[in-house]
Amino acid sequence: MAKRVEQSHPIMDQFKKRDITNEKVEKLYGTWAKDFEKDMANLVCCSPRINASELDILLKDKKDALILDAACGTGLAGLELFRRGYHNLHGLDGSSEMLEQAKQKGIYKKTMCSIIGSHRLDISDDTYDAVIMSGAVGCGHVHGGGLAELIRIVKPE
Repeated sequence: MAKRVEQSHPIMDQFKKRDITNEKVEKLYGTWAKDFEKDMANLVCCSPRINASELDILLKDKKDALILDAACGTGLAGLELFRRGYHNLHGLDGSSEMLEQAKQKGIYKKTMCSIIGSHRLDISDDTYDAVIMSGAVGCGHVHGGGLAELIRIVKPE
C-alpha cells in the first residue's frame, strides 16, 4: 500500500511567509473558501480525519461532549466528528467566508467568527469538553497566546 503524503498548494506557500499578518491570512482564506475542500481533497489532506479519530479515542463513548472546532475553516474536522456520532459541535474561524462554507454543512450548533490570538475570546472559562484544531498553527495563524486561550475554555478533567 502506498503511503499518502500531504502536498502543498500555491496559496499554502503564502502562509509560510514569516511576516504574514492575520489580515493577509483572512484575505487569502476569503478568496480560497469556495475551492478549499476541492483543493484539500486533491492534496490528500488527512489531518482532519486523523485528529477526529484521536479525539474519538480520548472521549470514548461521550458522544454528547461539547466540542469546539477551533479554526474550523470549512468544517472538515467537524464533519469527521459528526460522522463519528458527535453532534454537539461549535465552529470558530477567523474567516467569515470559510465559516460560511462550514455553516452550509449543517453540523455546527453554533458558529463564531474570531481570530484565535493573544486576545480573549468571547467564551466563558471551562465551557468545552474538548477542542479540536487541524492545520491552524503557523505564521499568521494560531500562535502560542492562542493555545493558552484554548486551554482556558476547556473544562478541567
